Amino acid sequence: MDRGGNGRNSNLGNDFKEEVLFIIDSLNSCINNFGFSERLRKEIDAFFERDHTKQEEETEKKIASIYMAFLGKTNFKIQNTATNKELFNQLKKEMDEVRTSLIE
Repeated sequence: MDRGGNGRNSNLGNDFKEEVLFIIDSLNSCINNFGFSERLRKEIDAFFERDHTKQEEETEKKIASIYMAFLGKTNFKIQNTATNKELFNQLKKEMDEVRTSLIE
């Protein structure tokens, strides 16, 4: 893993960053398409089961919070609710913040 660089997140490995970006893109797709596959759940769960550095753990906690909010707070029975819209806007904002932090 490449752990070089000068930014605040220079200790985050490229593999870790790629995994986080994959999860963010996948969750965005889930929000946009209002769906969540078993395969994706397994991939995300596997990400959380891997060991991460202390700095990576900070990002992992943010992703876990977003993931759990999506699963726990989404009204999957009725798609077009104000609550879902508000939740999805907040989650997208948080995912954008994580994405931005990875490239700093």
